[in-house]
Amino acid sequence: MMKKNKIPLISKYDKECLAQARKLIELNPEQEHSISKLTLKTGINRTKLTYGFKKNYGNTIHQFIISVRIERAKIMLVETDRPIKAIAKLCGYKDVKNFLTAFKKYTGQTPAQYQKG
Repeated sequence: MMKKNKIPLISKYDKECLAQARKLIELNPEQEHSISKLTLKTGINRTKLTYGFKKNYGNTIHQFIISVRIERAKIMLVETDRPIKAIAKLCGYKDVKNFLTAFKKYTGQTPAQYQKG
């Protein structure tokens, strides 16, 4: 049984599970990727998933999801004529205001400013 403040050991299997979680997010950033859903899909426990993801990839799962979504949005803003509201939805944001806030925080620009270049 793991003690509360003990750092979990990350095995080779755990690293494979972490890579699988990362791939699931990269391939489908528009989907909801809760910690509990990722643990079920990858077979790694919550503690190892959250600790190992941060340790191996330098970001929390939440930060990684945002970065993947915003990078996808940046491409769509430049390469398509889709409205910002549609891009927000395609990138997994149900609320456009949340998308606008996340985009500005991540890039320093609004989506419209970024789109204009």
